[in-house]
Amino acid sequence: MRQLLSRRDVRLLLAGQSLSMFGDWAMFIALGIWAKVLTGSNAAANEVQGRVAAAANMVFSVPQTISIAAGAVLITLVDYRVEIAVMIVVMLAAAAYMLTRRDERKAESALA
Repeated sequence: MRQLLSRRDVRLLLAGQSLSMFGDWAMFIALGIWAKVLTGSNAAANEVQGRVAAAANMVFSVPQTISIAAGAVLITLVDYRVEIAVMIVVMLAAAAYMLTRRDERKAESALA
């Protein structure tokens, strides 16, 4: 593991993936705030709606801007073929994991 993490391209790839995951979680939080604003807009006072909408807008735009910048840096430092190969490996690992989960497949077939 140390040998793998000693490589600069691997560290940059992991940093890019971490930033991407940060953006995903920020999006989930923003969607939660947005849902709260929509459902609570009738009950909330009018002066608070603008602040909540501005905060929700910031939660959407800042992580997206950071992820775009991180992606641009990653593209310039790591060859695109390496990035595609890593994405393929990660997706195949995730698919293999999902296909080997027998308990949930049984529960899904029982519901259908």
